[in-house]
Amino acid sequence: MWEAANKPLVPEGRAEKEGKEYAESAPTLKESEHPYLTGAAKGLAGGYADTLGFVRGLTSPIGVAAMGLGALGKSRELWARSLSLHPASLREASALKAHSKLSKVHEHSQRGYHS
Repeated sequence: MWEAANKPLVPEGRAEKEGKEYAESAPTLKESEHPYLTGAAKGLAGGYADTLGFVRGLTSPIGVAAMGLGALGKSRELWARSLSLHPASLREASALKAHSKLSKVHEHSQRGYHS
């Protein structure tokens, strides 16, 4: 069951297969003449294949569900933020701030502090 939930829905593509094969293959005689270039080319091919595999892995049922839940949480956060920016709640927030400032001024004046 776990394997089925993690199996990507998109099959492995040609570029991913070829990149993986090239990265894992032994260097040819011509490639061994330039070991640094061969190492860089094989490293880039392996990185490309791994990146494609990672992106393909995001299409598994668990990956899709995780992305969906993340988007749901983000939309809930945006919805809550939009409610807090409603003009009525902004008026209430500014009224609470003003009341708080007046309370502090009154408290300071009772203690003998001057602002």
